[in-house]
Amino acid sequence: QIPQQFPFQLRTKSMEVFSPQLQELYPDQPMELHLWARRQPLLSCHPDALHGTLFSSAEAFVVLPNATRVPAFLLNIDANVTGKPTITRNRLGGTVRLTGLVPDPELG
Repeated sequence: QIPQQFPFQLRTKSMEVFSPQLQELYPDQPMELHLWARRQPLLSCHPDALHGTLFSSAEAFVVLPNATRVPAFLLNIDANVTGKPTITRNRLGGTVRLTGLVPDPELG
């Protein structure tokens, strides 16, 4: 659950910019987002950082008052990332940065 004070709430109203029809069909209804990996990530180690490509999907649902979930959209999201691990006082940490999105070959 996203706390109420968080500036972005996952509702059909907040998706109106991307899909006005969604807001028209289901006015200001809550939504759920399901994320998963479609396949194993590709990772490579370099002297300066770890580089990888993540292959994921996101499916959004509108949650109706009776708790029924209506599929809204499905996105495949493939992304290139770079990670730089750090070790400080026996603690492993690091940063991860999005370096690009991988084009969908089906879209040309």
